[in-house]
Amino acid sequence: MFEEYFLEHKGFRTYKEDGIGFVLFKIVEDELYIRDIYVKPEMRRQRWAFKLADKVVEYAKSQGCKMLVGEVEPSANNSKLCICDS
Repeated sequence: MFEEYFLEHKGFRTYKEDGIGFVLFKIVEDELYIRDIYVKPEMRRQRWAFKLADKVVEYAKSQGCKMLVGEVEPSANNSKLCICDS
């Protein structure tokens, strides 16, 4: 099933942490587009989604990206999302 999912998203790259999860992303010109971030249920609530995204952002910056584009959908596990100024 994992392979089928990736075949549906040709042109996207994957960053994986074995046993943790993955990020599906694409770089177009100077923009990083994050399509999906998946973290295994038993690894959630340990900030892994942020850690995975940070790795991809670090890579994108090294490739000259200046903008991050993506969508946020609350997951089925009723997670709460807070976007705030720091």
